[in-house]
Amino acid sequence: MKIADLMTRDVLTCNISDTLNRPAQLMWEGDVGWIPVLDAAARVIGVVTDRDLAMAAYLQGRPLNAIPVQTVMTRQIVTCKPGEDLSAALRQMRIQQVRRLPVVDGAGKLVGVVALNDIVRRGAAEPGKAAAREHEVATAMAGICEPRSAAKTAPPNTGSPKATKPVSHEA
Repeated sequence: MKIADLMTRDVLTCNISDTLNRPAQLMWEGDVGWIPVLDAAARVIGVVTDRDLAMAAYLQGRPLNAIPVQTVMTRQIVTCKPGEDLSAALRQMRIQQVRRLPVVDGAGKLVGVVALNDIVRRGAAEPGKAAAREHEVATAMAGICEPRSAAKTAPPNTGSPKATKPVSHEA
């Protein structure tokens, strides 16, 4: 199965110039916990999670509308292409310990997102094909849920001396 067959195409996004108030609003209205951050050319340059918002507000002691997205977004993102096979995306999710991948075109512009939720829901809707993916999804989930080592994860750039523990960037 190709990524294009199951990705979500209508993705809520924010801009690098936004404050955290904007992704918080989008997360609330869209019932999501993750928002891609785009540059002026609509290329994905980062992601911000609901946990990033909460930790930034807590550690900085400032309201969300006073904290720029660019100071807390995750810049090291993993993407996939619409024509890639689902197995490759699941492998990247497992290795990178993420639950969602932005789907980009050849220019890096966002065209969708593929999430574990999409994969599981699609499998439930197609019971005959679900068994074939079950092991692959379970393996990806095991890797995603593996504890991260301190060496693999850097704390967010919050400007706070309290930010000393590794912080997960996936909700």
